[in-house]
Amino acid sequence: MNDREQVRSLLTLAAEPPGDPLIAPVQELVIRARVHRRRRQVALAAGLTLVAVLTVTIPVSLLTRNPRPAGIITQPALTPAPSAYPTTGPASAAEIARGHWSRLPAAPIPGRSNPAAVWTGREMLVWGGAAGAKEQDLRGDGAAYDPAAGRWQTLPAGPLNPRTAMGSVWTGQAMFIWGGYDHVAQDRFHATATGALYIPASRTWRALPPAPLPARVYPTAAWTGSEVVVLGGRPAVSTAADGYLDAAAYNPATKRWRTLPVIPSQAGHTVTNSVALAAANHIYAWLSWQHTEQHGDMSTGSAGTDLLRYDPSTEHWTRLATTGDTPRGLSDPVWTGQEIVMPAARTTCGGGCPMQVGLHGERLDPASNTWRPIAHGPVDDVIPLSWWTGAALLSFDNNAFIGGSSAVYPGAAA
Repeated sequence: MNDREQVRSLLTLAAEPPGDPLIAPVQELVIRARVHRRRRQVALAAGLTLVAVLTVTIPVSLLTRNPRPAGIITQPALTPAPSAYPTTGPASAAEIARGHWSRLPAAPIPGRSNPAAVWTGREMLVWGGAAGAKEQDLRGDGAAYDPAAGRWQTLPAGPLNPRTAMGSVWTGQAMFIWGGYDHVAQDRFHATATGALYIPASRTWRALPPAPLPARVYPTAAWTGSEVVVLGGRPAVSTAADGYLDAAAYNPATKRWRTLPVIPSQAGHTVTNSVALAAANHIYAWLSWQHTEQHGDMSTGSAGTDLLRYDPSTEHWTRLATTGDTPRGLSDPVWTGQEIVMPAARTTCGGGCPMQVGLHGERLDPASNTWRPIAHGPVDDVIPLSWWTGAALLSFDNNAFIGGSSAVYPGAAA
């Protein structure tokens, strides 16, 4: 799935002994950075800061199961259940609402933004990231948190130089890390094309062979069940419209990369952003685009989003024509095992967007390519971080600088 799995899973699988009632999350969840980045990665950094301080109490029985890491594609056919999602039971909305917040022990590594972080089914692994007032201090250290034991453990030193804004994903056996900034200064930004795997079972690192992709920051890494697909991202120094459309896949078993077909974009559409998700035996990619036409001294512009699907069996990308209430903006999609959920996001408008209210998420049935709206949520208008728990969508307002009302503030959740 996407690189948001780590926080989602920790929140849904963590167990703490009963403690104090709900305590307000810390306010400073977003660290200002001079590094140019998309809102998606800033949100990820904020979410990791939240997890470093607080965790939701969920029944201990959840820790005893062996969850399939998000993004693994194993089901042979699309058989969406006709019934609604459960309203009771482990990790459901009702179960979470009865929980409380409790503090995590202090981590053995300094705070940072934009690290690689994944959930293994037992631990949260965090490595790398940026620290310092201007995020100029890149980190090359990491730690693992075990919520059942309530303990942190420092990760061994690895083969990678310090970095931030890399692609990362859990493969079922290892944390995959590739790309990112390996140098950040006021007058210099440098991206890398190196990567490594960290294997928790042996507490060892393994350097990746050279990838067939140029260096980049903020790539998307998705696990298909046999390969890590890396796509998207931006160069170290970028404009508003120069996202990468190439892709490659790394097979941990064979230790080899292979080049994938370039994601097709429409003529005249300049891609400004992309998100991707492994779901329903395919890779889904959303491309935000802008189009400008010059008419004498006047120019007109338009903007929109295209949805494409990659079929590993044919190795082809297909532009999907969907029906229903199509999403008007891009957030980080999640796979529920039955549907793709696109959480609430502001409309793609090509810049200068007015303040938007009444936002809501959408859900896509991959069998019929039909979108259905999700009811407007209490924190949707502030574009929250969202994760799938297995029976509910968790959304958090992580923005420390905006909040529309007394009911929507940094730390509010639904």
